[in-house]
Amino acid sequence: MLRLRAVSALLAVVLLSACNDDEVLEQPTPEPPFVEPVAEMIECTQANVIYYGDEGYTEVSDLWKLLLYTDMEIDGAGNPIGPGQIVCLSCNVKLADAPDAANLVGIYTATMSTSDFRPGTFNDGRMQSIDLPGGVVEIPDFSFFGDLAEGQTTFDADLLRDGYCQIQSNDDGTYTVSGIMVGTKYVKRYFTYTGAIEPVDRSEGNQETLPNTNLTGDVVFDGFTQARLQDLGDYFFLQDQSYRMFRLTLADEGVDISGSYPSGDGRFLKLEFFVEWEADVTQGMPVGVYQTCERADNGGIMRSEIVPWRTVPGKPDQFTNPDGSWYQSITSAGEMPEYARLLTGRVSVEDIAGVEGGRRIEVELMDCDTEQPHSVRCVVEMVGTQIRL
Repeated sequence: MLRLRAVSALLAVVLLSACNDDEVLEQPTPEPPFVEPVAEMIECTQANVIYYGDEGYTEVSDLWKLLLYTDMEIDGAGNPIGPGQIVCLSCNVKLADAPDAANLVGIYTATMSTSDFRPGTFNDGRMQSIDLPGGVVEIPDFSFFGDLAEGQTTFDADLLRDGYCQIQSNDDGTYTVSGIMVGTKYVKRYFTYTGAIEPVDRSEGNQETLPNTNLTGDVVFDGFTQARLQDLGDYFFLQDQSYRMFRLTLADEGVDISGSYPSGDGRFLKLEFFVEWEADVTQGMPVGVYQTCERADNGGIMRSEIVPWRTVPGKPDQFTNPDGSWYQSITSAGEMPEYARLLTGRVSVEDIAGVEGGRRIEVELMDCDTEQPHSVRCVVEMVGTQIRL
């Protein structure tokens, strides 16, 4: 009440002062500080439409992605080559059993939040990290706009966050996609496309994934000169002292394995094992036979598989800092000429007669190629945590 009275009193003083002025000053009409440019209409001539189904198990909507391009050439990897423009729309569409383009018809507006999957909404653009053999790259995903310079396939993405798009069916069996959207660059993007829509089905069971091995034949290693054996303890934080995890890295002379991830030039083999809780890493690998455990498709490991005397398979789609067992050949230029996620097989560890703490380690593992898997083999001798040369 006191604050309201104070404001009222102040307002009265101002009004009284204005009434007592003998001369009223005319205020000039200010000129607009800027003239909004007429937005360019992006007329797309090509469309690539992908159906993902209910990828996130939302039980609310299916995920569709519409990539619309102006007239551009496409390279062997499917990337448009500038000059030109691209509009990508990530739409939440009513649930269906099949990728029928007719289900796309409607108007799509911005979601209320990242957990809003209602049909008739589009998903905000955002940057995603992709782990590739050449390193981690950042790429735009969901809804975005790109302007490609001549001869280029990359661009500085405008991540679309507001506006709308509309999809209409035409009498000749084609579709018209149009809209006005605004992103992180605060520029209106007017766009249109009229033509065929032929969905590519990448729903569950039809996903395209990057191969996790590029081996073309069996690999037999010799000449490893370095080893590093680490105790990672209760890696999965079970807190029941039922296991501990050891990591063994074997490498060529030109590879630095002292850091969190190998670097340099050469080959290395990274293996992870579940051993007994009482194992002492300073005594070397515990003697025994380690069979590979099973990983789920998403890379997880069932609790029943986290037990001693298991080799941990490689986790899928991790190249720059892989979990589990992997073979990689690397260069100081950041290239990865060879790589393989190791999935099945066994590792045998035996005592070396007459050598205290000596171990003979034989690796017999297979890569993850489902059609023609290749073997990765090596035999090394170690004393404690060091290679026996």
